[in-house]
Amino acid sequence: AGELEVAVYDTGPGIDEHQRQCMYAEFSRCEQASPWGEKGLGLGLSICDRLARLMNHTLTFASYPGRGSAFGVRVTRDAKARPAKRIGPQRPAPDPIGLRGLRVLCVDNDCSILDGMEALLGQWGVEVLKARNRAEAMQVCDQVDVDTILADYHLGDGADGIELLRRLRESRFPASTAALISADHGAELALLARTAGYPLLHKPLRPAALRALLSAFRRQRQPSKVSAA
Repeated sequence: AGELEVAVYDTGPGIDEHQRQCMYAEFSRCEQASPWGEKGLGLGLSICDRLARLMNHTLTFASYPGRGSAFGVRVTRDAKARPAKRIGPQRPAPDPIGLRGLRVLCVDNDCSILDGMEALLGQWGVEVLKARNRAEAMQVCDQVDVDTILADYHLGDGADGIELLRRLRESRFPASTAALISADHGAELALLARTAGYPLLHKPLRPAALRALLSAFRRQRQPSKVSAA
């Protein structure tokens, strides 16, 4: 009729009934592991849901455990092509969170985690730089002036996040604002982070906690930038 539906079908494990209530929430992931080994952050569906609501589109969903799932979006058909409107000068976008323009380096050996961080931080106007290991992080800091670093503790290349941040602070990033991120909720890592002087955020990340930390970092760096100017 007056709508067009665009859908993506898969032949994966499907989604159980009890998991469907929260699958559009940020950082919500299914309990069963993917047969292909993907971890994911649980951000994809929440972003799709938010975009669809902003554009007044309807998301569709069907799933059969053991057979697969289908996700779609219904959009209104445009019967007549409308002439393009002349666009005048655009006003700067509002920045209610106060993070627009902040340049953050995210270091993690999992590319899907980096992509998820980029998607989340990008919604707040943050410029995200990504590095998968110590060498890439060093290279980024050699080329770009970074405001903040978020480093995973387990980098998988023989180094940990604390050692990486220490080296960056000594050689390339003296006035650093940085934090560790880890799925390890143990007391030992918490003590190591506290001793090294770095805030520790746990996976799965809570957007509100991350947003508050970055806001505090920006306030912390502003006086030094003003005095330097």
